[in-house]
Amino acid sequence: MKDLFKGGTAPYKIILPFLLAFILLSPLSSHGDNPNALPIVPPERFPDAFLNQEFSYDLSFFWFTKAAEAHFYFKKGERPSEYMAVLEAETMGFVGWLTQYRRHRYVSVMELVDTGKGRMLRSRYFSQEIVKEEKREVTEFILDYSKRTISTRESKPGQDLVVSEGIIPENVTYNDFLSAYYNLRGGVFGVKKRGETFKIDTMPRRGVSHIMVSIADDEVERERKVDIKDAHFLIRMDVDRRLFRQKEGIVWVWADRELVPVKGEVRDVVFFGDVRGYKKVQ
Repeated sequence: MKDLFKGGTAPYKIILPFLLAFILLSPLSSHGDNPNALPIVPPERFPDAFLNQEFSYDLSFFWFTKAAEAHFYFKKGERPSEYMAVLEAETMGFVGWLTQYRRHRYVSVMELVDTGKGRMLRSRYFSQEIVKEEKREVTEFILDYSKRTISTRESKPGQDLVVSEGIIPENVTYNDFLSAYYNLRGGVFGVKKRGETFKIDTMPRRGVSHIMVSIADDEVERERKVDIKDAHFLIRMDVDRRLFRQKEGIVWVWADRELVPVKGEVRDVVFFGDVRGYKKVQ
């Protein structure tokens, strides 16, 4: 074996550049053998493959185009094995003035844990903040899995802070919608395919304790076809309608081959109707 590294051009010097190129150019995620399956990031790259990913979107509603902007990003947290995901949106210009420069901000603080069957991002804090000029509404969930407790704090202008306490049932892990998205991309919920519908446990709030996820089959995709470059998967989510201030809580997402949203539609938002978001070209 030592003779391979003596004299001339050592084989490892030829192989190494090709090996590095293969690693660097390999896809972020894999579809396996089924083209209808959602892509999954390899376990050894989860969740660091998402670090510093940041996406921007133009938002439209009614006859207003580019009336608001949204930003969506993932980064390391302040503690070891901690990560943070943030989604924020704000109305701008004339529409901003009409809507009191409304701003929505959602923050998920997650810890990377080993479940015994693999790793997952476990939400330990989630906040929903809605600001209109000087008025601020905040809902926070604080989860402690060592004690298996969940605290909910809700504050609104002119009202007293409402605090409630609950118990996290055994064998249940709560996801907020941001942690659920990254866990889905990491294969935490298993391999999911077109035509499947499944439930994800989420923080209970006034009777709602699940996020329903439906991956559209070919027929539904044809019915809701959009002429969007890179749109490859269509996913419907049914969430707590209070999350985005909706009448029913229906959200449609068109995602690319890596499951990055390229278009979203939040249905029946109070005062705004259907809010549509389009990914900006980087």
